[in-house]
This record gives sequence, structure tokens and C-alpha cells, in this order.
Amino acid sequence: MSNDWVTDERLKNAGITDRAQRKEILEALEDNDGTVQKLLIRNKEDGTLVVKALDKNANIIGKALKL
Repeated sequence: MSNDWVTDERLKNAGITDRAQRKEILEALEDNDGTVQKLLIRNKEDGTLVVKALDKNANIIGKALKL
């Protein structure tokens, strides 16, 4: 999910009903201030999770975390 993909409507559909909160999230993504982080989470067949951080263009950044 790129920053452009994350829209007010998508946040609303995801259950964030407070308009001010959605605006705050979108502004934090635009400002890249570190208060909002996009994560790609994959659940492997063995039940482990692999978590990867995404940049503003949806590129995987950093090492994968295993949970």
C-alpha cells in the first residue's frame, strides 16, 4: 500500500470512524514524521508471522521481523 493508496475512504472503511483521526493519519503519512507506520504482515502456514515495514511507495524497507 503506497501512501496514495491510503485514502480517507479506505481508512473509514477500515473502521476509523473519527474524521479528525483519519485526517491526522493521512497528514502523518504525508509528513513522514514517524508517527504512522505501514506494515505488511504475512501469516505463514506454520503459524509464524513475518512483518515488513513499507515506505511511501509500498517498497519493503529494512529486515523482516519474525514474530
